[in-house]
Amino acid sequence: MNILLVESSTLYKDILQRALQGMSDLNIDQVGTAAQAWQALQHQSYQFFVLAGQFDDGTGIELARALRVNAAAATAPIVVLTSSASAEMAQAAALAGVTELFRKQDIDELVRFMRHYIDVQSPMHCRVLYVEDANDQRALLTAALTDWGMQVDAFASADEAWKAFPAGRYDLVLCDVVLSGAMSGARLINRIRRLPVPLGATPLLAVTAFDNPARRIELFQLGVDDYVQKPILLEELRVRIFNLLSRKRALERNQILLAATALGVVYLSGDGVVTAADDNAENLFRAPEKGLLGRAWHELLCPLSVSIGEDIWHTLARGESIHGQHLAVRRLDGTVCPVELTGLEVAEISDQRQYVLLLRDTEQEHALAEKLV
Repeated sequence: MNILLVESSTLYKDILQRALQGMSDLNIDQVGTAAQAWQALQHQSYQFFVLAGQFDDGTGIELARALRVNAAAATAPIVVLTSSASAEMAQAAALAGVTELFRKQDIDELVRFMRHYIDVQSPMHCRVLYVEDANDQRALLTAALTDWGMQVDAFASADEAWKAFPAGRYDLVLCDVVLSGAMSGARLINRIRRLPVPLGATPLLAVTAFDNPARRIELFQLGVDDYVQKPILLEELRVRIFNLLSRKRALERNQILLAATALGVVYLSGDGVVTAADDNAENLFRAPEKGLLGRAWHELLCPLSVSIGEDIWHTLARGESIHGQHLAVRRLDGTVCPVELTGLEVAEISDQRQYVLLLRDTEQEHALAEKLV
């Protein structure tokens, strides 16, 4: 990626080069004036622009406006470094097409912004299910996705895609909403979203030829995570895919870290019924897959811990959290297990309250304590 820095001092180039060291295929060219910037553009194309607030033959905002009008930077980020930013300057920058203003003393913020953009442009190694019935569009987008580092399974119909989906282990589904054939794209999206997790939680990016409030509401009611409008702008599509994959991978990392702690996670509805549980919780309770679903909270308690369990429930119902509470639970095979519990209310969905319990098996600790007595 080529970066053009328009700034007379070499200080900022040195800072950026050190901060971005190790990021592959990165080149920073520096010039001191707007005229020199235009000369550089005669010989090289740039994907990122960093402009000083002032130089001898103009301002960064003026140059940014000219770059946008000239299409030398149609969609590339343009940032302006300034000693101090005012509301008037921010408004002028927005009208000129400046992506962001950064104070010179906040160079770390600029570096983080640049790193994010460079990450977006890096190869995205993932597997994508792509559904589009227009042959030319499907071929064009498949080539672009492949060029971005993705493995693409492309289908002309939702019926074919639905057959492939369960075994595909896809990181993302990209689907046109309106498709020919027995199954529409909307129907495919709806069917995927109704599957159990993790398949049902696969990120869904819809493609639509229409963009109006009613259509957007309809798409999100179907369960899509995001959408793009036809004709598809590849730069926009890439950013939207990157954001969806980033959220998916962040969630996966959190799940791995949580699994590594051996904490069991149990979700309870507002009336105290288990609505979800992870593998750790099922192992702790010696329950088969989905074996905890639909069970009441009090059913999972050892008889000696029922009163403690009631106190926990009342505390959660008041909107308070529980930290490090010790009690005993009753496994599904009838055995008893001491646990340490943390609980809190999670964000409400409509008017339905929901709670999450984190359970840590302390059986070995109790056994060791008894041996030491």
